[in-house]
Amino acid sequence: MNSMLSATNQNWKMNVFYISLGMGAFLMFGGRYFGDLFSIAHPAYINIAGVLIGLISFFVACVSIKCPDCKDKWFWRAVSKSKSGDWLFWLKSQISGPACKQGANNGT
Repeated sequence: MNSMLSATNQNWKMNVFYISLGMGAFLMFGGRYFGDLFSIAHPAYINIAGVLIGLISFFVACVSIKCPDCKDKWFWRAVSKSKSGDWLFWLKSQISGPACKQGANNGT
């Protein structure tokens, strides 16, 4: 079974999302520690940078992970239409596009 993400070569976009979200969380939660470690006058700026990285990575994933045929935004559909804890499973388990029904095995 081939998922629609791997069939359309968009797994790398998910990997970039994971890495950037992890970097944002690292900065957000580690800002105070790094502020003390490097004697930064306002360590809250590191926290704010982490939040911004997280928000930007979420936005980029929402607009870039999409169907190559009908341009349906799969990531946005997953986080907005699925249950709270099921969006990632839903996104990775789809074998056809939910809007145009083009299958991963149909050459899309």
